[in-house]
Amino acid sequence: MAAPADAARAADRSGRLLWFARSSIAPPLVIALACLFIVVNEAGYRMVTAITEGRDEAVAARIALGRVRGTILAAESAQKGLLLTDRPVYRENFKLALASAGVAIEEVRRLTVKRPQEAEAVRLMLEAAGGKLSEMQETINRFDAGNRNAAIELTLADVGREQMAEIDLRINALAQAQIQELRGAGARRDRVLLYSRFSILALVVSCLVAGLTAIGLMRRREAERLAYLASLRSARDKLEETVAARTHDLSDLTRHLQTVREEERGYLARELHDELGGLLTAAKLDLARMRSRLVHAGPEVAERVAHLHATLDAGIALKRRIIENLRPSSLDHLGLGPALRILCREWSAGSDIPVELEVEELSLPPEHALVVYRLVQEALTNIAKHAQASQVSVRLTTAGDQALVQVRDDGHGLVADQRALGHGLTGMRFRVASIGGQLTVESEPAQGTTIRARMPLQK
Repeated sequence: MAAPADAARAADRSGRLLWFARSSIAPPLVIALACLFIVVNEAGYRMVTAITEGRDEAVAARIALGRVRGTILAAESAQKGLLLTDRPVYRENFKLALASAGVAIEEVRRLTVKRPQEAEAVRLMLEAAGGKLSEMQETINRFDAGNRNAAIELTLADVGREQMAEIDLRINALAQAQIQELRGAGARRDRVLLYSRFSILALVVSCLVAGLTAIGLMRRREAERLAYLASLRSARDKLEETVAARTHDLSDLTRHLQTVREEERGYLARELHDELGGLLTAAKLDLARMRSRLVHAGPEVAERVAHLHATLDAGIALKRRIIENLRPSSLDHLGLGPALRILCREWSAGSDIPVELEVEELSLPPEHALVVYRLVQEALTNIAKHAQASQVSVRLTTAGDQALVQVRDDGHGLVADQRALGHGLTGMRFRVASIGGQLTVESEPAQGTTIRARMPLQK
């Protein structure tokens, strides 16, 4: 009895759907839904376009303000170079910077016409910029008139510095206001898109309901749904494959970029050692020859020669430090263990923080040894900058077919934001991951920080 009743109800429902599809109500309803869909879509598009144009204007204003500050700084640099050296190239640079500053200022004025809310702030900033440019032009005029001392005196006065500080203050205030405007525009755009999305979704559902009511083919609807799900699964599988492939490509690219970076640093270190080292050594030898001939030249000359000798020694020492930072020679010539001992000893001497070092003698590929060295170096640099530690321990041991590296300090620890956003930690992770290793960071406030890395002993 139930089956015939269900069949009768299904037949009655199908009959009503067929009547509605053939009635005079269906076409106007479909047309009304279509018109409503077009109106909602067009309104959303116009609102998003207006918001986007406002954001583009704000971004253009920020760029123009930055260009004003940059050209003023370039003009100031050229002005000081001209006062110090009287070289024509600085005069040309000053003229070009002034011309660029004028163009940038005109661009800011043009953009301000569309942004009346910033007119007063821009006017004050441009007044400060004009005063700064006038001050620099007056300095060059005095210099060109042969009054170099007056030009230098004007440069050393606080007027230019105060004007530059006011320019920076005005530009920073405008930048902050523009950032807030961009955020507000983004929020409004998201709301418009959300409203449009739901409105369009509601209209689409209504259109689907109208179409399904007219057609009344529930079985086809189910088949379409299943086909859509199958399409989604297929797209998801394809997307997962694409993501996996892209992840692998990015890992290879990261490894390649690190290798290229180290090769470039090594090449630069060699060039500094060969070329700059030769020049400094030759200069020092020439100075030694001159020094022997200037014994009776007087105390002033002797003092200047001694100062030049000390300056050359400082330059040679700086060259050595730069070369060691670019490519540690101890790692190439002595191996990982001695290189780490030298690194920790020098770091401890420079930071006045004792380092407890435990290094197990082990053989690592050059690429892995460099990763270990850079990891310890970056960790010690972060400790010196941020940790406020009183004790540091560095350990390099083995466990099976893996090398274990641990750097621990008793400083104030990392907060969650530092752990997530620190570029140094991110760089460490990429380095270790590029050779098949894994890095972990353990830290609690006021409990210190421990950095551990595991990496294979062989490639």
